[in-house]
Amino acid sequence: MGTERARTGHPRSWFTRPICDSPLIQQPGGVAIDGSGNMFVAMYGTHSIVRFRLDTGETETFAQDPLLMNRPNDVKLARGGGLLTTTRFANLLAIDSTGQITEIFKDQTFGEIVGVSVPKDYSKCSGRFLNYGVGKPGTGGSMPRMQAIFSPCPGQPIALEWRDFLGGAPALLLFSLAPSDQPFLGGSLLVDLSAPNAIVPLLIPGSGPGGGALRIPFTIDPNPALSGLHFYFQTLAGDPGATNGVSMTAGLHEIIGT
Repeated sequence: MGTERARTGHPRSWFTRPICDSPLIQQPGGVAIDGSGNMFVAMYGTHSIVRFRLDTGETETFAQDPLLMNRPNDVKLARGGGLLTTTRFANLLAIDSTGQITEIFKDQTFGEIVGVSVPKDYSKCSGRFLNYGVGKPGTGGSMPRMQAIFSPCPGQPIALEWRDFLGGAPALLLFSLAPSDQPFLGGSLLVDLSAPNAIVPLLIPGSGPGGGALRIPFTIDPNPALSGLHFYFQTLAGDPGATNGVSMTAGLHEIIGT
């Protein structure tokens, strides 16, 4: 703890506290934060990229390969979407929204590559995903969640993911151009189904209460006219342990950036 003297002349204390104490955090290097509430950290000690959810504090291994991604030193959001990282084996790797690793450059004459950067004219995608409203729990009180990976901009690869559903549950992804907050089956319908919309059937794999999870990669249409548009999503799933047999996520608000 240190102190700084404020303009009043009185010392002001500075406190630091860890935002995560997961055992997955070992010799962290670079950090990248997307517009969907994810922080990615290069873990030199475990040959991995760890994902940290800024809203819930959950931590998980997002990508790992001790042979291809040995001792990652840094991580950055890539101009074309996804992540870039460098390793001690003199290679540059790309990581997509599903955690798949692809080697895009290698030259052992460089030795260990310590950092990675992006062109000066690169502006990080300004798109955002934000949760809103309240969901409805299913069997065992498990609250299903809908989240995203990476920032939404025209032409950008992203992923939508579903967590903590009843495993094997049939589900519907509701999409709309406008939000709502209407009572529905003991919960709240958070998308306006009177607006143009789509209803997409899903099957959440897994087993048991809260054991169902799904991640689907998408690439947003490269049409620049999409920039600045707002879209709204919610997922409803069949669950006999939920009120009226249906569990619900909170809403997911997508803001297409530039």
